[in-house]
Amino acid sequence: MTPSSSCKPTPVQCEKCGVPVAPHRLEKHLRRVHSPERQATQDAAEAKMRLIKARTQYLARELKCPVCARSIQIGQIKSHFGNAHARQAPDELLQLLGESVGANRFSSARAREAYWRQQSGLIYEEVSQDLFDRTNVLSGGAYGLGKNRKH
Repeated sequence: MTPSSSCKPTPVQCEKCGVPVAPHRLEKHLRRVHSPERQATQDAAEAKMRLIKARTQYLARELKCPVCARSIQIGQIKSHFGNAHARQAPDELLQLLGESVGANRFSSARAREAYWRQQSGLIYEEVSQDLFDRTNVLSGGAYGLGKNRKH
């Protein structure tokens, strides 16, 4: 047997992708690489990439600021108004971004929690007499200090 004539079969090309594959592996290649599930996944990924590319191109478009007439990108509207004008962008410009001004604006997290607690209809006692309630903090004693006597 000469080195030029080996036992390796000559590869054949896949009819779908053109990749050279050994003849005995062609069926497995078609089943794994070109299965309907994998094709559906690839189609969904390509559609998502087209959507991402279109959104990126849209956000890169420029428009004139209605306040200072500077040319700004659509994606930079919020930061431009925050940095240059120290205020929130107008609702019309926020709609270009696909964002809107929140309807419920609260002065603090506590006010927001109180509002949603009231909306949910839960009865909540502000001061609990339960000793093991998580909101109660007990202080006293010297437990947990260890051997350090400097406390």
